[in-house]
Amino acid sequence: MNRFAYWLLAASTLAVLATPAFGSNLPASVQKIAPDDGFAGLFGSTLALDGDTLVVGAPWHGHQGNRGALYIYERHADQWSYVTELQSADGDHVGEFGTFVDIEGDTIVASAPYHEWRAADGTVSRGATYIFEKSAGGWIQTAEFGSAAEPVGGSVAISGDSIMASGSMLHAYERTAAGWVQVAELASSLNEGFGGAAAMEGNVALVSSSTQDAPAVNSGVVYAYEKVGNSWAQSQVLEPSDPTFRGMFGESVALSGNIALIGGLSAAGGSPRGVAYIFERSDAGLWQETGKLQATDGDSFGGQIALSGDWAAMSALGSSGGRVYLFHHQEDLWNEVARFDTGQSFSKDQFGASLALDHGTLGIGARLDDQFGPEVGAAYLFRVPEGNSLGLACMAAALLTVRAAAGRRSTLSRRAAGRR
Repeated sequence: MNRFAYWLLAASTLAVLATPAFGSNLPASVQKIAPDDGFAGLFGSTLALDGDTLVVGAPWHGHQGNRGALYIYERHADQWSYVTELQSADGDHVGEFGTFVDIEGDTIVASAPYHEWRAADGTVSRGATYIFEKSAGGWIQTAEFGSAAEPVGGSVAISGDSIMASGSMLHAYERTAAGWVQVAELASSLNEGFGGAAAMEGNVALVSSSTQDAPAVNSGVVYAYEKVGNSWAQSQVLEPSDPTFRGMFGESVALSGNIALIGGLSAAGGSPRGVAYIFERSDAGLWQETGKLQATDGDSFGGQIALSGDWAAMSALGSSGGRVYLFHHQEDLWNEVARFDTGQSFSKDQFGASLALDHGTLGIGARLDDQFGPEVGAAYLFRVPEGNSLGLACMAAALLTVRAAAGRRSTLSRRAAGRR
């Protein structure tokens, strides 16, 4: 794209946060990316990562209104480079496209919660979901879901040939030789925030209802579904062992293999620090709570989470400009091994506004980062080490040096990137 330039900072030296595990200064590699096309707003609000492809949502992108856009990056030789920008084909200027996004392989699903559908009688409803698929010619939009009668613009999830997208209920779609077709509509009897977050892997899906009053007001639940053939059926309702008033269990949901990570905004006793619950699925298909993750210094911990294999990440947006915590699962225990932030104590960057974790790569969104313009946003990318303490210490990084280096190298970066 001839009007796009990206900022990329690589192999910068980072200072290590004082954590229980590590206390020395060691170098670490981090890449910071941010758009410089004059249109991106809240870049980093959402992230989706699969292998060497990264999708970054910027729902306030646009000249007029908040049309929204997705920015696609690919990794080559351990360096992330801008590839293209995606927008919805319908040209909606207020939809905030990219508010929710997921990717698997050569398929991206993204939603626009404020896309407007207008019925014949003038009634307006909001919400649309879009599918993009990669071919030899690049990424192209291949489907759009939603209508005036049934808007679909909430959380999204993809696994294989299955997609889930939420509206007033949860819609399940399957990829067929004729294209994408809806195969099911799922709903809870109470519908209290149902579909606020969703995760899929294989034939298993988790869908939250974080404001459901069960048993306390807004304590929240998560519904588990299983697919048999092309049909989805509810298999279980997950609740925390310590439901609490406005705990909002299910504010975020992540799934990796037979392990689920479910975030809540407060723990038992009403503590605002938040919590993330570990659930494991038995061979018989039953989910059981097996652990709980908390940090001592974050007041919105668990609001954003990510999970991949034996690694988990959670953010706390209320801690200065935001902080992210990294946990490692070893010998049946989940241990906090690192926590890091931008090092800007008065920052409003919202570092940790979004998280993505996949096979050793951690992405962190900072949607209010203003280094390249007001509310432009940015994203940081790390390599998660293979479990050795030296490598983990390298990753436990305060990103102050990266931010300072970016200011010194801005002119050089612009020349190196160019305008595409």
